[in-house]
Amino acid sequence: MSKTKRTLRKITILLMLVIISSSLFCYLGMNYNNAKFTALDNAILQFMVDHTEKEITVLMNFFTFFGTIGGVSLILLLMIFISHFNKKIITAGVIIIAEYLINGILKNIYMRPRPPVARLTLAEGYSYISGHSAVSLVMSVILINVFVCNMKHKRIKNILYVFLVIMPFLIAISRLYLRAHYFTDVIGGWLVGIVYLSILEIIVLTRKLSM
Repeated sequence: MSKTKRTLRKITILLMLVIISSSLFCYLGMNYNNAKFTALDNAILQFMVDHTEKEITVLMNFFTFFGTIGGVSLILLLMIFISHFNKKIITAGVIIIAEYLINGILKNIYMRPRPPVARLTLAEGYSYISGHSAVSLVMSVILINVFVCNMKHKRIKNILYVFLVIMPFLIAISRLYLRAHYFTDVIGGWLVGIVYLSILEIIVLTRKLSM
């Protein structure tokens, strides 16, 4: 198979992923009040409420920080500094921050109220989607591909790789534990992240074809 055909095949697969993920995202957004979804969301929320511990709350607030604009900016600035202000890393940072704008638009479209329980962290605005979940997934995948894969120091490379792989899951769990989101909000956030990353990759592959 030629290089062009392989690229076209990748683009086709990514387009299918965009369509499937977008459809699932819209379905969740329009049906989060469905009895089955509500039962699942409430069961997970109640589990988190029943297993609240002071020490765990501190830890979860630490994890959730890395999904805030402050935490994301801190990670990006660190990566930019380590890479000696590499243009690719700076561009990646802009692309990651842009995800916040998308999250804000989507939240105001679906306008889902947050869980009606006392939250253990500051959380304003609407609930669907979990912006923390979307941004953390996008940041992890982009930084692994643009930054970590090109590192020469093996030990630091492995540490950063593990951190970036588990970070989206830890942040997602923290949003549920801190009662800032429902489980379907987290899934919706991941779906948005998948669509965003897929579209970015399609753009990159399309540019390669035109060269």
